[in-house]
Amino acid sequence: MLPTGSMPLGNVGSNTHGNQHLNIFYMQMYPYLIPRQILKLRFTNFTCHNIQIFVYSYPMNDPKPLEFRDRALDELRGFPISARRDAGHQLDLVQRGYDPVDWKPMKTVGAGAREIRIADEGDAFRVMYVAKFEDAVYVLHCFKKTSQKTSKTNLSLATKRYQELV
Repeated sequence: MLPTGSMPLGNVGSNTHGNQHLNIFYMQMYPYLIPRQILKLRFTNFTCHNIQIFVYSYPMNDPKPLEFRDRALDELRGFPISARRDAGHQLDLVQRGYDPVDWKPMKTVGAGAREIRIADEGDAFRVMYVAKFEDAVYVLHCFKKTSQKTSKTNLSLATKRYQELV
């Protein structure tokens, strides 16, 4: 169990209101965020007590199974370790019914298809998936993005795997 004292864990951003209780408010509004994502929201004055409240308020929904189509798992395993971890966390959110932190719809692939956007050390990685089906979350395609626009090869491969699914 974490100590409940108010020992500061560090200054991680700027809080214009200077209100330590704002951290708890946002943790309650966004319980699906992990502490690393909360740090991106630019909070200050995290205390052991705040983190304890956050950890015990994280919802434990039953996740949908995750199913990789064709070679999507091998493609994901080709990512650097930090990008792989981030992709895994984002897919875990999707399995539990939440939206990933950074995503966009991919209507060109198929109805309900989405793309998770992952930035890692100057590189961009993408994970295309569909979660609209009740039985599972299907990962269609994973790739490193090499240009501003998604290549037709990547789009056609994801579309092909989506069509095989439907």
